[in-house]
Amino acid sequence: MSSSEVFDIEKFGNSTVNQLQLKIMSAFAADMIGITDETELAWYVARKVVSKLGFKDCVVYLCRDEPGYLRQVATIGEKNPVADVIINPLKIAVGNGVTGRVAQSRKAMIIDDLETCEFYIPDVELARSEVCVPIMCTDQVFGVIDSEDKRKNYFCQNHLEILSFVAALMAAKLELIQKNWNLFKKTGIYRKTSSVIG
Repeated sequence: MSSSEVFDIEKFGNSTVNQLQLKIMSAFAADMIGITDETELAWYVARKVVSKLGFKDCVVYLCRDEPGYLRQVATIGEKNPVADVIINPLKIAVGNGVTGRVAQSRKAMIIDDLETCEFYIPDVELARSEVCVPIMCTDQVFGVIDSEDKRKNYFCQNHLEILSFVAALMAAKLELIQKNWNLFKKTGIYRKTSSVIG
Protein backbone atom coordinates (compact mmCIF):
# COMPACT_ATOMS: atom_id res chain seq x y z
CA MET A 1 0.00 0.00 0.00
CA SER A 2 1.44 3.40 -0.94
CA SER A 3 1.40 6.35 1.42
CA SER A 4 -1.11 8.17 -0.78
CA GLU A 5 -3.60 5.40 -0.06
CA VAL A 6 -3.49 5.64 3.74
CA PHE A 7 -6.93 7.23 3.94
CA ASP A 8 -8.55 5.10 1.21
CA ILE A 9 -10.91 3.22 3.52
CA GLU A 10 -13.21 2.21 0.64
CA LYS A 11 -10.32 0.45 -1.13
CA PHE A 12 -8.58 -1.20 1.83
CA GLY A 13 -11.12 -1.26 4.63
CA ASN A 14 -11.09 0.52 7.94
CA SER A 15 -9.06 -2.18 9.71
CA THR A 16 -6.14 -2.09 7.24
CA VAL A 17 -6.05 1.71 7.22
CA ASN A 18 -6.06 1.83 11.03
CA GLN A 19 -3.27 -0.77 11.21
CA LEU A 20 -1.07 1.21 8.83
CA GLN A 21 -1.67 4.45 10.69
CA LEU A 22 -0.89 2.73 14.00
CA LYS A 23 2.35 1.31 12.56
CA ILE A 24 3.46 4.78 11.38
CA MET A 25 2.59 6.38 14.73
CA SER A 26 4.33 3.61 16.71
CA ALA A 27 7.51 4.12 14.68
CA PHE A 28 7.25 7.86 15.34
CA ALA A 29 6.91 7.35 19.10
CA ALA A 30 9.95 5.04 19.16
CA ASP A 31 12.15 7.20 16.89
CA MET A 32 11.21 10.41 18.67
CA ILE A 33 13.06 9.28 21.79
CA GLY A 34 16.43 9.79 20.05
CA ILE A 35 15.64 13.20 18.55
CA THR A 36 17.19 16.05 20.57
CA ASP A 37 16.73 19.08 18.30
CA GLU A 38 13.50 20.87 17.34
CA THR A 39 14.52 21.37 13.70
CA GLU A 40 15.40 17.69 13.34
CA LEU A 41 12.05 16.82 14.93
CA ALA A 42 10.17 19.11 12.52
CA TRP A 43 11.82 17.53 9.45
CA TYR A 44 11.18 14.05 10.84
CA VAL A 45 7.50 14.81 11.38
CA ALA A 46 7.09 16.22 7.86
CA ARG A 47 9.02 13.49 6.04
CA LYS A 48 8.65 10.34 8.09
CA VAL A 49 5.23 10.80 9.65
CA VAL A 50 2.94 13.17 7.76
CA SER A 51 4.09 12.14 4.28
CA LYS A 52 3.80 8.43 5.16
CA LEU A 53 0.27 9.11 6.39
CA GLY A 54 -0.60 10.11 2.82
CA PHE A 55 -0.33 13.90 2.88
CA LYS A 56 1.31 15.27 -0.27
CA ASP A 57 2.00 18.65 1.33
CA CYS A 58 3.05 19.56 4.86
CA VAL A 59 4.62 22.60 6.46
CA VAL A 60 5.71 22.63 10.09
CA TYR A 61 5.78 26.14 11.56
CA LEU A 62 7.39 26.84 14.91
CA CYS A 63 7.14 29.90 17.17
CA ARG A 64 10.76 30.46 18.01
CA ASP A 65 13.37 33.20 17.83
CA GLU A 66 10.69 35.89 17.52
CA PRO A 67 7.68 35.61 19.84
CA GLY A 68 4.42 36.33 18.04
CA TYR A 69 5.59 34.87 14.71
CA LEU A 70 5.43 31.47 13.04
CA ARG A 71 8.39 30.41 10.90
CA GLN A 72 8.39 27.61 8.36
CA VAL A 73 10.93 25.10 9.67
CA ALA A 74 10.28 21.93 7.64
CA THR A 75 8.24 21.05 4.56
CA ILE A 76 7.36 18.36 2.07
CA GLY A 77 5.89 18.97 -1.37
CA GLU A 78 6.47 21.88 -3.74
CA LYS A 79 8.27 23.98 -1.11
CA ASN A 80 10.96 21.32 -0.56
CA PRO A 81 12.68 20.42 -3.84
CA VAL A 82 15.82 18.95 -2.28
CA ALA A 83 17.44 18.14 1.11
CA ASP A 84 16.49 20.68 3.79
CA VAL A 85 15.84 23.53 1.34
CA ILE A 86 12.61 25.50 1.80
CA ILE A 87 11.52 27.65 -1.15
CA ASN A 88 10.23 31.06 -0.02
CA PRO A 89 10.29 30.35 3.74
CA LEU A 90 7.44 32.35 5.25
CA LYS A 91 7.28 34.18 8.56
CA ILE A 92 3.66 34.75 9.56
CA ALA A 93 2.42 36.81 12.49
CA VAL A 94 0.28 34.92 14.97
CA GLY A 95 -3.30 35.90 14.11
CA ASN A 96 -2.67 36.25 10.35
CA GLY A 97 -3.64 33.71 7.70
CA VAL A 98 -4.90 30.22 8.45
CA THR A 99 -1.75 29.19 10.32
CA GLY A 100 -1.61 32.34 12.42
CA ARG A 101 -5.28 32.07 13.36
CA VAL A 102 -4.86 28.44 14.40
CA ALA A 103 -1.87 29.39 16.59
CA GLN A 104 -3.82 32.27 18.13
CA SER A 105 -7.09 30.40 18.71
CA ARG A 106 -5.37 27.11 19.63
CA LYS A 107 -8.05 25.35 17.60
CA ALA A 108 -7.58 23.18 14.51
CA MET A 109 -9.18 24.37 11.29
CA ILE A 110 -10.26 22.91 7.95
CA ILE A 111 -10.85 25.31 5.06
CA ASP A 112 -12.85 23.57 2.32
CA ASP A 113 -12.43 26.27 -0.33
CA LEU A 114 -9.48 28.64 -0.06
CA GLU A 115 -10.81 30.76 -2.93
CA THR A 116 -13.51 32.01 -0.55
CA CYS A 117 -11.18 32.38 2.46
CA GLU A 118 -10.41 36.07 2.85
CA PHE A 119 -7.52 35.52 5.28
CA TYR A 120 -5.66 32.84 3.24
CA ILE A 121 -2.01 33.67 2.55
CA PRO A 122 -0.92 32.00 -0.72
CA ASP A 123 2.49 30.41 -0.84
CA VAL A 124 4.56 28.80 -3.63
CA GLU A 125 1.56 27.13 -5.20
CA LEU A 126 -2.10 28.06 -4.93
CA ALA A 127 -4.19 25.50 -3.11
CA ARG A 128 -7.93 24.92 -2.84
CA SER A 129 -8.25 23.36 0.64
CA GLU A 130 -6.24 23.38 3.85
CA VAL A 131 -6.06 21.68 7.25
CA CYS A 132 -4.07 23.18 10.11
CA VAL A 133 -3.60 22.00 13.71
CA PRO A 134 -1.83 23.63 16.66
CA ILE A 135 1.27 22.05 18.20
CA MET A 136 0.61 22.67 21.88
CA CYS A 137 1.37 21.16 25.26
CA THR A 138 -0.21 22.32 28.50
CA ASP A 139 -0.74 26.03 27.85
CA GLN A 140 2.08 26.66 25.36
CA VAL A 141 1.71 26.82 21.57
CA PHE A 142 4.93 25.68 19.92
CA GLY A 143 3.66 26.10 16.34
CA VAL A 144 1.32 24.45 13.83
CA ILE A 145 1.26 21.63 11.31
CA ASP A 146 -0.34 22.71 8.05
CA SER A 147 -1.29 20.84 4.87
CA GLU A 148 -2.82 22.11 1.64
CA ASP A 149 -4.30 20.34 -1.36
CA LYS A 150 -5.13 21.43 -4.91
CA ARG A 151 -8.60 19.91 -4.60
CA LYS A 152 -11.52 21.73 -3.02
CA ASN A 153 -13.20 19.97 -0.04
CA TYR A 154 -10.32 17.48 0.21
CA PHE A 155 -9.68 17.35 3.96
CA CYS A 156 -12.00 15.57 6.38
CA GLN A 157 -12.29 15.06 10.13
CA ASN A 158 -10.02 11.99 9.90
CA HIS A 159 -7.19 14.12 8.43
CA LEU A 160 -7.65 16.67 11.22
CA GLU A 161 -7.66 14.02 13.96
CA ILE A 162 -4.54 12.22 12.74
CA LEU A 163 -2.63 15.52 12.37
CA SER A 164 -3.81 16.56 15.84
CA PHE A 165 -2.42 13.31 17.26
CA VAL A 166 0.93 13.87 15.49
CA ALA A 167 0.97 17.46 16.82
CA ALA A 168 0.30 16.28 20.39
CA LEU A 169 3.23 13.84 20.30
CA MET A 170 5.43 16.49 18.72
CA ALA A 171 4.44 19.06 21.37
CA ALA A 172 5.35 16.71 24.21
CA LYS A 173 8.80 16.19 22.69
CA LEU A 174 9.26 19.92 22.05
CA GLU A 175 8.45 20.59 25.69
CA LEU A 176 11.18 18.13 26.74
CA ILE A 177 13.67 19.72 24.33
CA GLN A 178 12.82 23.16 25.72
CA LYS A 179 13.17 21.99 29.34
CA ASN A 180 16.56 20.49 28.52
CA TRP A 181 17.69 23.70 26.86
CA ASN A 182 16.55 25.75 29.87
CA LEU A 183 18.43 23.37 32.17
CA PHE A 184 21.54 23.74 30.02
CA LYS A 185 21.32 27.54 30.12
CA LYS A 186 20.91 27.43 33.90
CA THR A 187 23.49 24.80 34.83
CA GLY A 188 25.62 24.11 31.76
CA ILE A 189 24.47 20.49 31.87
CA TYR A 190 22.66 19.11 28.85
CA ARG A 191 20.78 15.85 29.37
CA LYS A 192 19.88 13.81 26.33
CA THR A 193 16.10 14.00 25.99
CA SER A 194 16.21 10.33 25.06
CA SER A 195 16.86 9.61 28.74
CA VAL A 196 13.82 11.62 29.83
CA ILE A 197 10.47 10.21 28.80
CA GLY A 198 7.19 11.61 29.99
